Amino acid sequence: MIKNTGLILMIILLFMCHNTYAQKEYQIVSEKSELTIDGTSTLHDWQMIANDFVCAASIDFDALKNKQVKDVHFQCDAEKILSDKNAMDKKAHKALKVDEFPKVEFAFQSVKSFEQKEDQFAGEIMGFLTLAGEKKEIMLPFVGKILSESQFDISGTVPLKMSDFGISPPIFMFGAVKTGDDVNLKFQFTFKTIE
Repeated sequence: MIKNTGLILMIILLFMCHNTYAQKEYQIVSEKSELTIDGTSTLHDWQMIANDFVCAASIDFDALKNKQVKDVHFQCDAEKILSDKNAMDKKAHKALKVDEFPKVEFAFQSVKSFEQKEDQFAGEIMGFLTLAGEKKEIMLPFVGKILSESQFDISGTVPLKMSDFGISPPIFMFGAVKTGDDVNLKFQFTFKTIE
């Protein structure tokens, strides 16, 4: 009887530990999320919006409700990155080589920093961004807010150079208008647990 009681207690403790350090899978809430690419040109600033993307994250919770990022994977249909100008879209899609490389992807590698205070958190993760067929390691800074045990918001800005990915900045009007090499990738995402 004593042996059986000890075994039962051990099972209960293992169950409690598993739930105390439970890893949760999250997916993006598309209708509450936005990804834009902001840039400049010799004529005016411009913006393109990603209209078809998915993102999933795996996060550990400890007993104090602190989060530990375990995995993040993002994928976007390059042809669905659009502006409000058809000519801009054609030039951008050609520069992104969408026929040859239809997807833009980010794959998590490691956590560089992470801190949390109550329902606010911030940090930086490292990962590989694949754009126009070129794969480069980038640092992705973020800030966020925990909305509930099953939902959180996160946002950030990632400065990039098109030339780092072998992309020649598009030109217009026979070279009279040139886009700048520097762009900002801005994201505002809402995540919820996968049921």
